[in-house]
Amino acid sequence: MVSDYLFEQLGALRAKYPDIVDVRGKGLLIGIEFGPAYTAAGIKQQLFNDGFLVSAIGTSTIRIAPPLIITERDAKSFVKAIEKIIKPNKGLFNTVRK
Repeated sequence: MVSDYLFEQLGALRAKYPDIVDVRGKGLLIGIEFGPAYTAAGIKQQLFNDGFLVSAIGTSTIRIAPPLIITERDAKSFVKAIEKIIKPNKGLFNTVRK
């Protein structure tokens, strides 16, 4: 299932990048919490620029609620977009707190 794939891949990113504090949720409703260096609003904007719609929940968490017809290919693209944002030394406009 695509939700299993998303949790697996986002969990791998969490293990790789300490700026991902938590990945939680059920099914395709997933929350990703980021460390204090990142803002949810900035991540939301960058993902929007990359073609993904997410919600900013508070100051440090984004929520994804993809359509039920999401494919593994779509999920893979989303995971790559998240990794692009949090890779060290990227500093994308207001994604990173100053």
